[in-house]
Amino acid sequence: MKKFLLSIAVLTFIGMMSVNGQSTLIISEDFQDWEATEDTDPDKCSAGVVIEASLTRYLTLTVSSGTIEIPVTLIKCGIAPECESRRIEDGGATENLPGVTTGWVLLNKLDGYTIADYLESPDTIGEFIFGPVPHIDSIKFAHSATGGNRGIRIYKSSDGETWERATEDEFWDGDDSQLGDVNTVEINATDVYIKFTSGFKMSDETSQYSRLHNIDVWGIPGDVSYVNYTETDMLNVYPVPAKDIVVVELTEDVVNSELQIIDVLGKTVLSRVVDGQTLTLDISSLNSGMYFIQIIRNDEKHVKQLLVK
Repeated sequence: MKKFLLSIAVLTFIGMMSVNGQSTLIISEDFQDWEATEDTDPDKCSAGVVIEASLTRYLTLTVSSGTIEIPVTLIKCGIAPECESRRIEDGGATENLPGVTTGWVLLNKLDGYTIADYLESPDTIGEFIFGPVPHIDSIKFAHSATGGNRGIRIYKSSDGETWERATEDEFWDGDDSQLGDVNTVEINATDVYIKFTSGFKMSDETSQYSRLHNIDVWGIPGDVSYVNYTETDMLNVYPVPAKDIVVVELTEDVVNSELQIIDVLGKTVLSRVVDGQTLTLDISSLNSGMYFIQIIRNDEKHVKQLLVK
């Protein structure tokens, strides 16, 4: 399934600086202030945390006019802001290597999953996605794993749907991977999306847990127009992801309102007036990707994400 950025925001570029400009630190995040997922056990920091839902958090991006908040989408991830890297419950060390913060985002594995399965269907494994960013030169990141010989993968994309490896390196760290490691990857891309995924064990090519501890991104600030969509509890949309058909449930407050499906560029691709609390929509003509279902009532907009596969 193709996947576009899952977020409650739309980013549209309205102009770029020359890539010959001065590279600077445009993102720096250590996840220490992020809200933890409920499944995280602070006493068992290496325990597998399987989060089926997609989560949205935000990164501060430096742009030409200052800073803005851009969404980062977490798919099958867990968040532990105050955890040590080492397997504490197994009596291991409680200090990370230099440059590796205590908090992390866990990229989940799928039991019995191999590299061949991932290449066929890459959207069933832990993913950390952000973008688009005007121009990225390089990314420095710290990561760890719950065991040895396990790594993390990095991808880049120009549209958020079609991904290519940013580097062929798997960042295998041997037996020290529980304590963390710091690596730098050259990106050198404009209007780019970035995706971190959990890695694969070198010996048998099975999917493994990976933990992303902090990231620093260097690039060239550009001009970005940011339009924020706050999700509403007045709509319920299923299935997630949807294919061909989507069911929308509304609260009584928004019945007899205008409903729109809009794409990530703000274009309306479907519009109708709803006269009941439940309706079924034919979305078979929509391409795979991210959309928003929007209800307009009394000049107020109520928005819910829609992922089409």
